Amino acid sequence: NPDLELARPADVVMGLIGLLAAASVASGCSFAGYMLESVIVTFSVLFYIVGGNSINDSVDAEVDRIAHPGRPVPSGRISQGSAFRFGLSSLAIAFLLSVATMDVTVIAIVGIACVAITLYETVLKKKGLIGNITIAALTGASFLLGGAMVHGMAACYVLSVVVFAITLGREIQKDIMDKDG
Repeated sequence: NPDLELARPADVVMGLIGLLAAASVASGCSFAGYMLESVIVTFSVLFYIVGGNSINDSVDAEVDRIAHPGRPVPSGRISQGSAFRFGLSSLAIAFLLSVATMDVTVIAIVGIACVAITLYETVLKKKGLIGNITIAALTGASFLLGGAMVHGMAACYVLSVVVFAITLGREIQKDIMDKDG
């Protein structure tokens, strides 16, 4: 299913595992008092990841024809325009879900992340290191979001920094792998 491939389910699962791991660290594995917020934020993150991946596939269609030819956009199973519109719509849903929490910190993290991923995909990706730093910061911020959804973000600061550093190295490695495309 090209729509499912566009979403990259493995990325969604990994993102949700990170979110829930951070929430567990911040809450001492006690989600009982935060069940509604946890469900809303979990779906917000799901739509965020799907949106970012969809925009990525749209913007990277030419590079992916060489580096990832089996993906839905470069293989012609989904058009670039459809993938881009679907991505923006998914990001809008992610943001609207965050608003439903009525938590200013959650709303701010998700809102900034939606803008940052769009800027990354359309402008910053081609700027080298600043693009890599943006993705690393967004990945680290997902751990802050996990803490924020259970009102314990401070417990996730160190975890967020570690994830930032690991992701930065991975993003630089991925750029090297995609250089031929």
